[in-house]
Amino acid sequence: MTLSEYHSRKWTLYTGVMLLMVVTLWWAFYQWRGHPMSTNSMAPFLSTAQHLTRGGDFLIDVEDVRYFKGLDDVVEEDQYIFRTSSTPQQYIYDPIGYPYLIMTATVLFPWLGHQLAIILLQCMIHILLCLAVLRAYMYGNYLLLVWVLIEVVHEGTLAPIPRFRKLWPL
Repeated sequence: MTLSEYHSRKWTLYTGVMLLMVVTLWWAFYQWRGHPMSTNSMAPFLSTAQHLTRGGDFLIDVEDVRYFKGLDDVVEEDQYIFRTSSTPQQYIYDPIGYPYLIMTATVLFPWLGHQLAIILLQCMIHILLCLAVLRAYMYGNYLLLVWVLIEVVHEGTLAPIPRFRKLWPL
């Protein structure tokens, strides 16, 4: 096999894998649309993204959350845009990190509803991570693959291994 045939096969494989990733995400998106995350758990996150403060308080608009919970259709939930309230209330039951991702998604995709924007952002991040791993594999950068595998495995499972901390401090 000549060098040009090798590169041609490599890029054909690369294109095929990218196409497979996109088709798989598309299929998964439409396959699982009927089974979204519960509105009871998602609504406070979506409302908090509109009320983020520098102090990290978790503030929600209770009326907006109730309205979102009352929506009957997944398409309506995906298109719903939470509004900023003048009287938000504190909510202490969820971690604060996820609303920052939702806020980023709503800034990147302002024409989408908040729930659909975060789904799209998560899909894009997934595709980018898959492409980075595929690129590392294709170019022989196995250290990146090892790092990804270590990040996938929870740090707590590797903590009991004393040498691991010396070899790969995280």
